Amino acid sequence: LQLWPYASIYVGAEGKLGGEARDRVAGFWRALHLTPPAEPDHLAALLGLYATLADMEAAEQDPARRQLRRSSRQALLWEHLLSWLP
Repeated sequence: LQLWPYASIYVGAEGKLGGEARDRVAGFWRALHLTPPAEPDHLAALLGLYATLADMEAAEQDPARRQLRRSSRQALLWEHLLSWLP
């Protein structure tokens, strides 16, 4: 049983690495004003981003910006993690 740790394999229409699915994940990174890594849809990168957003949320003093970080983290979870993880 081969389980690939890349979102693009499971959510992309192509069913392979890369493609539009990887581009969507990279776009999420860019929307957060972050540079996407070489493999933005790799599980380790996505979990690292989730942890980074949690840290940024905890450190944020402004309530509005804290809520923005929380919303971003929730969007990452629902759109880019739970959409393909078992």
